[in-house]
Amino acid sequence: MRILPVIAAVTAAFLVVACSSPTPPPGVTVVSNFDAQRFLGTWYEIARMDHQFERGLEESHGQLQRDG
Repeated sequence: MRILPVIAAVTAAFLVVACSSPTPPPGVTVVSNFDAQRFLGTWYEIARMDHQFERGLEESHGQLQRDG
């Protein structure tokens, strides 16, 4: 049963790394004057890629929050 603590430690380390805050890749500049108000409201789909989990759906709803 000595393998169980090792598995738990590796899993915990993986979760910590996976949940860390992402940083922009090198060479990418983050927009500083982004106006989120311009993107709030109703959006209409004019085209999309066919995904299995979307087949048969006619609409979808989403909600943006101020904190992202």
